[in-house]
Amino acid sequence: MACAPAEDMNVATAMHALMAQAKDIPVVPAVKPPKFRSVEEMPSSILYSYDRLLAATMDKLQGLEPDPALLLAKSSSPAWAAALLQDPKVFRPILEQRVAALTAPAIERSGSDSGARRLAHAHAQRQVKEQEEEHQTGAAARRLWGRRRRRRSPAIGFGLEYSQSDYGGLALELQIGIGIVSIGFGMETDVRGRIQEISGSASGTIVIPIPPSIEITVGGGIAMTADEISGFIFAEVGASVFGMGISSGLEIGGALDRATKQITEIYGAVTRSMGKMSLTVQISFEPIGCGNYLYKKWDVGFSVSLGRDSWFRRLRFQKTFHLFHVEIGNDHGCQRLRILSSDSPKKCMETGHLDLVCEEHAAMPGLRLGGDSFDGEFTVSSGDGGRVCVERTDGAAGWATESTIQCSKGHHPGARRLGLDEWTMNPTTAGMIIKMGSSDDGQKCVYSEPGTICLAASGNAGRRLGRDNNVIADNCSDSFNVTVMGVHANQVCIQRTDKPEGWNMDLRFLCQSDPDSKSRVVTIGSSRKKNTKCVGLASPVTCAELSGNVRYRLADRNNLPSTDTFEEAFSITVNGTQVCATRTDSPSGWGMNLRILCMHEATQSSVQ
Repeated sequence: MACAPAEDMNVATAMHALMAQAKDIPVVPAVKPPKFRSVEEMPSSILYSYDRLLAATMDKLQGLEPDPALLLAKSSSPAWAAALLQDPKVFRPILEQRVAALTAPAIERSGSDSGARRLAHAHAQRQVKEQEEEHQTGAAARRLWGRRRRRRSPAIGFGLEYSQSDYGGLALELQIGIGIVSIGFGMETDVRGRIQEISGSASGTIVIPIPPSIEITVGGGIAMTADEISGFIFAEVGASVFGMGISSGLEIGGALDRATKQITEIYGAVTRSMGKMSLTVQISFEPIGCGNYLYKKWDVGFSVSLGRDSWFRRLRFQKTFHLFHVEIGNDHGCQRLRILSSDSPKKCMETGHLDLVCEEHAAMPGLRLGGDSFDGEFTVSSGDGGRVCVERTDGAAGWATESTIQCSKGHHPGARRLGLDEWTMNPTTAGMIIKMGSSDDGQKCVYSEPGTICLAASGNAGRRLGRDNNVIADNCSDSFNVTVMGVHANQVCIQRTDKPEGWNMDLRFLCQSDPDSKSRVVTIGSSRKKNTKCVGLASPVTCAELSGNVRYRLADRNNLPSTDTFEEAFSITVNGTQVCATRTDSPSGWGMNLRILCMHEATQSSVQ
């Protein structure tokens, strides 16, 4: 028979009475008590029934979670846990009787609306306190969507968290729980109060009340900084078995550069947790290609994280092990440049790559390759027919440190041979872009792909290209004559015809790649032991004797003349279908991948 509720009793009074009567617990024998473990970690049937009785209490509180009542009631559970471990036969019946006597009246006394409101307020306050403690110890990620830090929301709840941001300012996080849905918003500022990051997340949890109860949570989040936009989605399934939580989760996310709209990272993670322990396996993909070939090469990383959550600071930890990184794909489109020392604050280099494009900040600290420790700041300019200039901006002196930067090749090799109309109207998809740049003396030549075909008027108004590689209708009256030189048709030359002087415009125009080109790339490769190496071909060719020397041999990854500074010199000889290279500057072998340009012998006489 249920007791009538007392008019002057509420939840706080009932719990106070519970605490007062808990003093009557029999004294634990004077021996060293065992290490206490929380109720969630103990598969004790008596403590499991204890939790169920307290959970039944909260069913009367309009469906609120049992956490606030459990938190208050468990303040006496360490003594009970120690007593049960010492002598369960004596203390088990006492605990069962006391739980039955104390929780039944509390159920009837705690049914008022004011008590429910106080419990909801206490729940929100406890969440804020827990999160503040996590921030002080550094055990939890501060990001709003911090992985594996998701709580079920109350029926209606509100929480606000603040801490120091990564930018030295303030980090604010707002959590709102409505039924099974949890919504969050976050903001981080720098030391001057300027917003550096904003974020939002949402999740929903469904509970399937079958023994054991199963929780299914799905959600996602998005964040935006000055540099990138990132987001993720996740799904998690959890259950409680004898007070121990077991869950499995899957998370997929990525990041996008705001300026270029290019993907900077894609990752996937699988998480397994049991009790307080968690294990996460993650694989990430980062594009490391160049220019138009950004997604041709990827850095794949694999890591494992092991962590433990606990109320005690010393028992909490999170450790990540980066197992390996693998690069997949190819370097097509990438070009590394070695920047030598300089006595002046500006240094320019002729690379020989007519279409080389370098980012302005490619030589800044942290962006240079090789991890040098030099803190000098530079700007990089390119686009003048393969000419790259590096200028120091933090001082008027030169520099003594050698470094390496990465640039990209922006032309379109191997383009299809198209009709004149389509070639003119759709230049960005119908050929190779020749970046001639400016000139002081009225004429200029740059290297191109073998078998290049250009119109004589390619550089004139109505045909030349702008920086976006589209035809521009400029008002410049400059006119030019374009010719293709060299036995391999791989040198494009231009001469101004309206005036006997140079020009300042960044001249670009379109040419074609001849699919019927008679040029033939011959790869001889390296020879580390012998001074001579020969390769056999399917048909006879003719090669120049000096075609293996500096400025004539081809780069390892394209068909343009190499800009390497190696001193190796070779003599190229041909005997029918056999091409041989002999090193002439040394009796030893060589390590470079030697590639040269030759011509099909049957058509040599037709090439002018």
